Amino acid sequence: MPPKNARVAILNALKSLEDSNFREFCDELATAEGDPRIWPSEVEKKSRTEVLKVLLSRCSSGAVDRAITTLRDIGCNDEAEELAAEAGADRSQPAPRRDTSRSPLPAKPSLSRDDSSPTPRNDPKELLSSVRPDFADNVSEAVLDQLLDRLLRKKLLNEGEMESAKQKGRAEKARYVVDTVLGKGPEAASFLIKEYCELDPCSELCDKLKL
Repeated sequence: MPPKNARVAILNALKSLEDSNFREFCDELATAEGDPRIWPSEVEKKSRTEVLKVLLSRCSSGAVDRAITTLRDIGCNDEAEELAAEAGADRSQPAPRRDTSRSPLPAKPSLSRDDSSPTPRNDPKELLSSVRPDFADNVSEAVLDQLLDRLLRKKLLNEGEMESAKQKGRAEKARYVVDTVLGKGPEAASFLIKEYCELDPCSELCDKLKL
C-alpha cells in the first residue's frame, strides 16, 4: 500500500480531471494491457474514490506509477507532472509505458493540499459541514442508499425526506442528506459520520471525518 501522501496525490489528480477526461482515464485503465490487468467492470461508472481504491488494491505500491502512465497516455501531461511532484516521484524519469517492466516510483513524505488545512474535530456539525463538497463528489450511490436506510431506521429522516432524496441525482442527493442531517443537530451529524465510516472505512474522506 502506498504511503498516505501518495494516495491523496492520486485522488487529487483524479479530482482535477474534467469529467470527460476522467472517463477517458478509466477507459484507458481498462483497455491498456498493463500488469496487473484492470477490468472494465472495476472502473466503469465508478466515482473517483472508487477508482482510487481499484488502483491501490490492484497496483499496490505501483499505483502512482500506473496513474502517471495512464494520464500521459490520454494526453493529460500537466496532471501527470503534478501527480509526480505531489507524490514525490522523480520527475526527471518519465513514467514507463504499458507492456514494459517497471518498478514503483519512490515516494517521500509531503503535505498534501488536503492535509494542510485544519478540520474542526470537536463539533460533528462543523466537521460534517466542512466536508460537504468532498462528500457530494465522492460518496457512491450504493453507500448513499445504505446511509438513507440507516437514517430512516434511526428516525433521523422521515418518509417524506426519504422520498425527496430518492428523486435526486447522486451528488444532489448527497448534498441533500448532509443538509437535512445538519438541520437535525449534532447527534444526527455524529451518527451520519459514524455510519459512513463503517460503510466506507478505506476512503480518504473517512480519515477526515474521524472524530
